[in-house]
Parts: sequence; C-alpha cells; structure tokens
Amino acid sequence: MLYQVFKRPTRFWLAILLAACAIVAIFPLAAQVNPAGLPVALPVWMPAVHAHALSIPVLPFSAPVNALAFLPQVQSDPDPSGFEGTYNANGLTVTASNPFFQSLGSNGRTCATCHRPANGMSISAAAAQEIYVASQGRDPLFAPVDGANCPDLATSIQEYSVSDPNNPHSLLLNRAVFRIALPWPPQGVTAEFSITPVSDPTHCELDRNYGLVAVNPMISIYRRSLMAANLKFVTTVIPSVVPPGVTLATNPYTGQLESGNIMYDGREPNLASQATDATLGHAQAAHAPSAATVQEIVAFENGIYSAQVFDTQALNLNDLGAFGGPSTLAANQPGIATGGNTFLEYSSWANVNWFSPEWQRRASIVRGEALFNTRRFMLSNVAGINDIPAVGNNIPATCSTCHSNKNVGNDVQPNAQIDEGTTNEAFALPAPDLPLFKLTCSAGKSTSFNGSTVYVRDPGKALITGKCADIGKIKSAQLRALSSRAPYFHDGSAATLADVLTFYNKRFDIKFTAQEEQDLISFLNTL
Repeated sequence: MLYQVFKRPTRFWLAILLAACAIVAIFPLAAQVNPAGLPVALPVWMPAVHAHALSIPVLPFSAPVNALAFLPQVQSDPDPSGFEGTYNANGLTVTASNPFFQSLGSNGRTCATCHRPANGMSISAAAAQEIYVASQGRDPLFAPVDGANCPDLATSIQEYSVSDPNNPHSLLLNRAVFRIALPWPPQGVTAEFSITPVSDPTHCELDRNYGLVAVNPMISIYRRSLMAANLKFVTTVIPSVVPPGVTLATNPYTGQLESGNIMYDGREPNLASQATDATLGHAQAAHAPSAATVQEIVAFENGIYSAQVFDTQALNLNDLGAFGGPSTLAANQPGIATGGNTFLEYSSWANVNWFSPEWQRRASIVRGEALFNTRRFMLSNVAGINDIPAVGNNIPATCSTCHSNKNVGNDVQPNAQIDEGTTNEAFALPAPDLPLFKLTCSAGKSTSFNGSTVYVRDPGKALITGKCADIGKIKSAQLRALSSRAPYFHDGSAATLADVLTFYNKRFDIKFTAQEEQDLISFLNTL
C-alpha cells in the first residue's frame, strides 16, 4: 500500500521536503554543550525538564527486582501468547559492566528499569504489577519523578493494593505509562495555541509545585515506554526517500543519519541525545553521562532485537520456512515494504492444508498477515498524510500505509508523526483516568481537520513545535513483541489487541468481521 500512497512523484518529494523542514524546526538546540562535554547540545526543552526532575524528592528505594546478572546472546521469556525472544548481537553482556544496566542517576533507575528484555525492551502493565507486589512498591520503577501519577502524591513509600484507585502509581500499574513533564509554553518557539485543563484526575496539571501553575510551569502527559530494541529500523533513514541536499540529524558517535522517529513526538534528534536526556530526567542525574558512557548505551541499543519466537498454538515461528523471531529480524536490513507488504514472515505457510491444531492456528496467522498487508479502507482526516496537497483526503490505504518499514512495522518516513485520532477525545478509546485538555488555536491558526478548538489527552508533537497543525501528532510505533508488552497505543488506552482493532474499525469504518479480527490478532501476536 505504501507504493499506492507514494506513486505520485509530487506527493513523494513534497512529503520529504515537509518532513525535512519539520525536523529542522523541531530540533532547535540549546547553545551550551552539556557539562560532560558531549558532542551533542541539549534540546532547548531539556534544561527545564532537568530542573524539574531535580526538584522532585528521591525516596530510599530498594535494589531493583529481578535485576539481570547477564544478558545472553539469545534469551526467551514467557508471555501471554507463548515466548518472546531477545537476540543480543553484541554477544553475552555482563550487566555490571554495561551502563544500560547501571544506575547513572540518584534514584536507582537504570535504562533496564523501564526497558526490560522480557517485555520487548519496554514494560507491560502485568510486569509493573508483579514488580510492585514483589517489592512492596519499593522498586526504583516507582520513583516519584515519573513513576507516580504526580510527584506530590508519592512523597513517601507506602504500599497500596494494585487495584486501589488511590494508589499513586495507578497509571503505571494499569496502563504502563510514565509521566512525561514538558515545559509550557514550549521553549524556543512561539505557541500558536493555549492549553486549559478540562479534567485533571491525576491532580498534577494544576499542582502548585509541578503543574501549569507552578513557578516553572510544566504540563504532564502520560506515555508508554517505547521499545529500546530493533532500533536500526526505527532510526535508519532510507536513502530512497531523502532528496539530495536535505540535512537530517546525525548520531555523533556512529556518524549515521537518524530519522527523527525515536520518540512519540520526535523531540530527540538521535539516540545519543535520548540517552543523555533520559539520564538527566528519568534517572534524576545531577550531571550528564560521559561521552564514553553514552556511546556504550547507544552501541548496546543498536545490537538488541526483540520479537515473538514461539506461539502456544502455532508452535515454532521459524518452522517450515517461516521467519519469526529476533535472530532472523537482526539479519534484515531496513527498507520500504515492497508493494505494500510490510510482513511476509509466514507466507511459506500459505499453501498447507492440514487439520492438526497448529495448522489451524497457522492458517489464521497467514490470513491475518494478508489482511494487514492488503485489506483496503479509506484513510481520511489524518494530519501528516491527508493534509499534504499532493496526497489529498480520503485515499485508499492498508495497515501497511502507516506501518511501512518491512518486517518491523514502524513508519519509514523521516519525522513521521501523524494524527490518527488516538489522542483526540472525539475518537480515542475511553480513558477517564487520564487528563483532558482544551487546546485553543490563536486567530488565523487551526488544526488541519479538527478546527481551532480541540479536546485532547495528549497534544503530541505540538508540545515541542507549538504549532496548531501538530496537535495530536504521534508516531506510529513498531509492531514487534506485541504479546509481551500490553497495553497498546502511546497512552495504554488499548488494553488488548482487540481494543486496537475496535479503535481502527470505528475510526476508519473498516468493517472487520469477527473472523478477520481473530485472524489479525493471531498474526499480530506472532510478531
């Protein structure tokens, strides 16, 4: 389907030009180099975020639960559909000597606190609940800086039941989301809209210490931790979609161009910047990590792959010519889905007509893969796609239109944040425990399809650029290791893959049948 969307050369070059311009706009950097002398300057929003993080008390947490002594080259872990696999291209990693697994800040957090091999280098709500119970709420995962609904709700370590609605970590436990605090108004740009909290169930938006009424105003939004795996597919710029002369962000250690698709809102230019800022913010470090430390973290992240390896009904996902699992994925090169076929992992199972239980499941997986690649619907009112004049509104699409990176399912386009409606109250799945904001554009400004006044749970990319046209824009995340890291969407609003399909059925009137939904779920659980 990607071919169908890009078959018009005018749209192709216009889309790339707009993406390149957006990257230049979204990554204004602070003038100073950070204290460790890294060859990357801090993004302009980071000093405010760092000061905010350092203002939040650090509690005396215990050592992390189930910390790994080493990560082997190949590892598998049980999940609801079978086993998720991790492939470490760097070979066996002793965690005590690798900074990805070391506490680099003041609160006991490591990168692995929120990016666990057993959860596709992310974390699931089920895992968060298990850690909470095992540690009696004392694991660094629950640090008030972002592991609480609001820091003021978690001024001491108190154990609540997981199901207690008054648990100050309820969003992390139920949605696997972390509080992301960003300065308001945005730094370095002029905001084209105002923000008014309409619903504040976390009591953080109007908190006098940490909210929009604080001395240094911050807005709190709640997002899932992205996979710190398969990153060569996420960060790599596909040469064929970059016109000559366009300058994109470069990783200072690898020298490679990076796509601007690391974060949901595109706010980090490269993995080196992301590792630095995560240490300063999430880990509450007083100073930035050294250049050597950041380089080690980036090297580790670039060598980790996660994918499902075994299905309880379909069994081995590499059987009879199929190529599931992370080891096979690691051997692939990033690229555009040929003919719109993002996934062809199970095409070798298509012509088998046996009747044992595993073959019935495999037949369902094959049908689901075909549905993902070829089932057409009309894509309309999606900012970032339909507002590009050469594309137009109401165009034929498939799931591969936005999940176009072959074998992985993220979007290959640079700076590929779009507004499908997952943050918009008019379309999003119910989430009464998340804040709701009224965004009002200034005179003469408007969103592309939702008018000048919008109600959203997360302003998305607009919190960085300040532009009305960017309200609600969130990147399309990769689709690997899905079974190990529920819930879904950036805010955890889809508890199951069935909820994901419910959203898309309603949003784009796809009209999946019950059998088609089951086939898609069977397939997605094998990724």
